[in-house]
Amino acid sequence: MIECEFLVQENQFEPAIESELEEGTKQVVKQVLDMDATVTWKKVLEGNGFSAGEGGSKSSLLMLIVPVGTPDETRTELLAATNDLWVDKGGCHKNDLMISAFDHSLLS
Repeated sequence: MIECEFLVQENQFEPAIESELEEGTKQVVKQVLDMDATVTWKKVLEGNGFSAGEGGSKSSLLMLIVPVGTPDETRTELLAATNDLWVDKGGCHKNDLMISAFDHSLLS
């Protein structure tokens, strides 16, 4: 099982879209890693998110914590598929997504 943590702006997505993004991300993880995933959502309160010094941010931070030893090619596939999902289903612009696939050995 891997952990997925999503930091998004409050009211950025309708509840139905959030559900699609969560289930879609779990499907991507299952397809690429053949593992289940848990998802935790955290929301930046409205009016407190900034991108490039401007309010009204639509940025999202997606952290996928993968097993130690996951090959770079697999991480790349996971990142690309996750990006495609969030652009297609969430209506996100690719420049508003910061997605990482790291393991616990890379954390201090």
